Amino acid sequence: MRRIQFLLPVFVILHSCSMHIAPLKGTYPKTPIVYTSEKSLDKIWDNIIDMFAQKGLSIKIIDKSSGLIVSEKSRLSWSLEKKDGSLFDSTNYVVLEKVSAKGSKYFYTPTRVTGEWNVRIKADGKLTYININLTNIMATYGSAYYSNGRIVEPVEIVGRTTGVFEKSIYEMIK
Repeated sequence: MRRIQFLLPVFVILHSCSMHIAPLKGTYPKTPIVYTSEKSLDKIWDNIIDMFAQKGLSIKIIDKSSGLIVSEKSRLSWSLEKKDGSLFDSTNYVVLEKVSAKGSKYFYTPTRVTGEWNVRIKADGKLTYININLTNIMATYGSAYYSNGRIVEPVEIVGRTTGVFEKSIYEMIK
């Protein structure tokens, strides 16, 4: 009985004709988010590496000569919007569209929200530019299960950055 109670909402989500996705109402930053600093490229590079370590973000690509740092896929804190378009929790890194069964006023909760960070640092005269991108944001609803002998994959919804993580990077290096 418990398995049926678990699989029923998953089936509803996975059945595309019964799913409703509410578009975002709020305004969110366009990426990349670019900051400038008067600190040297080397100092900013060291600060960003320290910040990645402090936040527990694994680095997939690191190339100081091109100023590029790319994280592994990592879990992200997320929020949904209220009716007025403001966030339930403005401290989270990602905002998600609401997913519900058509005609329902109840929204599904994602089982996993992930993304990758990439940071590009370039020096230009007295200023150093820091481009920060949150990419490949995916919210997964449900989990894979077998139905009629085949695997049914979870639904994935693309999220948007709130700018919180990017601002925290800048606060550490400014």
